[in-house]
Amino acid sequence: MNEQQQPKEMFSNKDGFNVLRLLAAAHSMTITVFIRSGFGPQLLDKRGAYGAILLFVVAGFSGQPVMLNYLFAFLAALLIQRIKTAAAKRAGVRLHSLYDGHPWLGMFLTRKEMFAKGAVEPVLCFAAAVAIGCFGEAHHSAALLTLAGWLFIGIASLGFDHVVYAGLQHQRLREMEDAEIENEILMQQYRERKERR
Repeated sequence: MNEQQQPKEMFSNKDGFNVLRLLAAAHSMTITVFIRSGFGPQLLDKRGAYGAILLFVVAGFSGQPVMLNYLFAFLAALLIQRIKTAAAKRAGVRLHSLYDGHPWLGMFLTRKEMFAKGAVEPVLCFAAAVAIGCFGEAHHSAALLTLAGWLFIGIASLGFDHVVYAGLQHQRLREMEDAEIENEILMQQYRERKERR
């Protein structure tokens, strides 16, 4: 038995997707904490930590004080959201631990939560990035251009994060439907078996 072992891939496509998903989730959290409310507690903990790390790294490498200020604003908003989530839980509100928040800002333009998250919020992010970018360009402010760039990336991270979430929800619903069908088949088999006795 002289089998050659195949070398394992150091970085598979699945790993690449998971890293991209983590970065998009971390980045989108640095924006959604300001434009959503009612987050699940576990989501605030995980994504909040990843978002803070990402902002800390960007603030360090960019050398722009605006990103450090953004980090502090993010941490303050994260704390406020954490307090709101804890208060809602004490009041008896049941939240999924990984709920990614109610898009209160996006809901001004639509009544559908998924549309607000998937379309309205990225458009609002684009509008904010353009406005801040134009203002930064007019005033020759590298800090504002950096912030505009951060928000511009948010268009992709918000969209990607939403598509992944919607895909997972669709898969879960399909699995629930399959389980319901299997249950109906088993119940029918059970009734037939019972009748034969």
